Amino acid sequence: MSVEKGSAKPKGGKAKRAKIVIEDDAKAVAKEEMYVKKACAYAWKSGDIVLAQDKGSWYPAKVLKEQTLGEGKLVTRKYFIHFQGWARKYDTWLDEALLASNDDASVQALMRGQKKSKTSAAGGGGGGEEESDAGSTEKQAIFPSLKRKAQRVDAELQEKELRKRRLALSERDQQDDDQEGVEAMKRMNIPMPLKTHLVNEWSLITTEPKRLVKLPRVKTVENIFRDYLEFKQSKVDAEQYVRFVELFEGLQLYFDKALPTILLYRQEREQYDQLMKVASTDLSCSQLYGGEHLLRLFVRMPRLLAQVFLDPAEVSLAQARFTDFLKYLQKNQEQYIIVGDYVLVEEGMTFDKELLSPGRKTRGKA
Repeated sequence: MSVEKGSAKPKGGKAKRAKIVIEDDAKAVAKEEMYVKKACAYAWKSGDIVLAQDKGSWYPAKVLKEQTLGEGKLVTRKYFIHFQGWARKYDTWLDEALLASNDDASVQALMRGQKKSKTSAAGGGGGGEEESDAGSTEKQAIFPSLKRKAQRVDAELQEKELRKRRLALSERDQQDDDQEGVEAMKRMNIPMPLKTHLVNEWSLITTEPKRLVKLPRVKTVENIFRDYLEFKQSKVDAEQYVRFVELFEGLQLYFDKALPTILLYRQEREQYDQLMKVASTDLSCSQLYGGEHLLRLFVRMPRLLAQVFLDPAEVSLAQARFTDFLKYLQKNQEQYIIVGDYVLVEEGMTFDKELLSPGRKTRGKA
């Protein structure tokens, strides 16, 4: 009897264990399918706008590339993202765990908390606002001089901020030692004759006897771009020509914005201020300045392109067209960049009134 009981138990046990194994396998398969389905639900593609985490904080970002690793339950994804509003040098690969949907309510709440924390920190502290306000009112009532002292401190802070802004503006001037320009010229393919001019120009403007470019220029930036586009029109098809026009129209607008902030030597600022006072308000910087200052824009171009979000292909295309323009500028250097027009400061502060009239804007080539 004992043998029969012993032989019956293994049979029932094997069947039970086999059933459990089958059930476990079915659960594992279902779990893996659910995992893959969940992972696919959050698989972003290039161009998607998401929220990305960096050092514990969340920021809006754009997916540039995606990479899938592994299979099934072990599948993982990485995304190359660009933080919106930040320079391209901060683009980075992130695990999918550090990304969230743009409409994720919990992450949006965290981001609002971030903004609130920053606002509190900027305001000098967080909680206890009612208590703090009450205490402040009481102190001002008891000590009226505290209010006057606070006003003086506020005025000092404003003056300090103003000095910082002035310092930042001066630091954006053309560098007197020209080291920054030398490094930039290594990255931008500027022809040697133009590089030589930039070095000579620095010496003319910053060393005694100091000189300035005679303004307004006869051949302005607007004229130079028009001449170049006419030159290219016969060498490219209609579609390419339209793209050239769009690029250089944008570049002309950028020159107008950049000249007073980053394209002047300190020695040229007074001349700029006086010129703006007497010139017609209808005339922009690109209708007053010429090839001498335009060339400086291309020295700054590598840094400027680094701050603009463009695909590598777009950057390469822009650089190729800028290089082509610089070759054109070098071939016509005697027409557009005239060393003899660097005059002594006293003469540089006088301007040709005929070239400052509004009618100049429509006269085409000067």
